[in-house]
Amino acid sequence: MMIRSYIIYSSTPRCVKTGLIIMKCKFVSILLFLFLSISIRAVNSVPDAKTILDKTLASYTVSKSYQGEWTYTIIRGKVTRHTTITIRSRGNSHLFYRVAPLTEPKGNTADEGDVPSMLVVLDGKSAWFANETEKVYFRITLPKKCMISPIMFFPMLPTGHEVSLSSDSLVTDKSAMLILTWMPNGGVNKLEIDPQNYHIRKITADNTIALQPISSSISVDHEIFNAEIADKAFTFHALKGAREIPAPPGVSALFGPGE
Repeated sequence: MMIRSYIIYSSTPRCVKTGLIIMKCKFVSILLFLFLSISIRAVNSVPDAKTILDKTLASYTVSKSYQGEWTYTIIRGKVTRHTTITIRSRGNSHLFYRVAPLTEPKGNTADEGDVPSMLVVLDGKSAWFANETEKVYFRITLPKKCMISPIMFFPMLPTGHEVSLSSDSLVTDKSAMLILTWMPNGGVNKLEIDPQNYHIRKITADNTIALQPISSSISVDHEIFNAEIADKAFTFHALKGAREIPAPPGVSALFGPGE
């Protein structure tokens, strides 16, 4: 009986074997489909460079308030300059933005001008622009629908240019996302972004002007979002001896459409 059963089992099922093979093939196909679907979704879940940049800029404009200290460094040939950028902003119409030299230039500066101390103050009604090195300033009236960003005066922000996400960016862990911008002058700007909160860590730019390499960077020292800031933080005080000059045309367009 055992031999007969074995013969019956082994002689019957070509169709059974064929069916099992077909079932296995279908099972493998389903697994492969699921794997590919998950892989595609994983790739599509990585945001593109433009989306990352938009989220980064929005993280500053939507904040209730902002306070930050940044260091701006320029290396031109053998000359290095360090400048501080102090920022306070609140809402859509209050801003304090000061650029001031941190150290004396190192190197031969006979053919290079020092970085001037600049100040921009918005109190909700007016905007003052001051060159504190030359002791001149001008004032404009803000548009009714004023729109600002704490970082609106940052040099090297890749707005208005095509951007791409560096292959070195690891958006799935705590390392930085790196946005690259190829500028019209042939230089490359790099925007380093924290993937956890879309805040800027550092901006760097490398280019060559008149055969001279120039490197610059802006890096955050510390910053505070959404803290209370009193009105007195947005008061303009002209330096003693400073003179008022006419405002250049079109400056108010920086803050939105006119009335």
